Amino acid sequence: MLQRLAFSIMVHLAFAVAGIGLIWVLTNDDAAILPMLLAKMFSDPAGLASIRAEAAGHMMQWCALALLTSFVTSSLWVVIAERTLVMDTDGARSRGGSWAGLLILALILAAASGYAQVYAKAANLTLTPQTIVAGGLVTILAVVAAYYLGTFVAVKRPMRPSIPLAPHV
Repeated sequence: MLQRLAFSIMVHLAFAVAGIGLIWVLTNDDAAILPMLLAKMFSDPAGLASIRAEAAGHMMQWCALALLTSFVTSSLWVVIAERTLVMDTDGARSRGGSWAGLLILALILAAASGYAQVYAKAANLTLTPQTIVAGGLVTILAVVAAYYLGTFVAVKRPMRPSIPLAPHV
């Protein structure tokens, strides 16, 4: 089981690197900063760079925390799948509800970490709404993809029918 969890860790780390890299690209431009703040800080480039870096850091922390919750929920699913004895594909398919429930839990926790990292720490007062939405989409897509692939590569073969679209792969 530890080898399976190691595969899931690798999948989540790959998506963390990709997601954080995309967020860095999104926030590493003056277009990511609110125009009002940009005009106010135009005379102080070092201050503007500091504010941008702080806001970008909160967005990257959101992505990292969201992928951590995805890893925890996918690991929980792998443990559940390891302990489940299935006799046929129908038995495995019947466990699809708990797989989906854990995905929904990962998304709820990802949204909560987004609130904690972006809105509670006032990064939304620095970044444009478009940048926050784009970063949020990157984070949520990374969570869904990492959860799906993390459970797909980590779960034992008889339980794969419980993962949507997995029997067709």
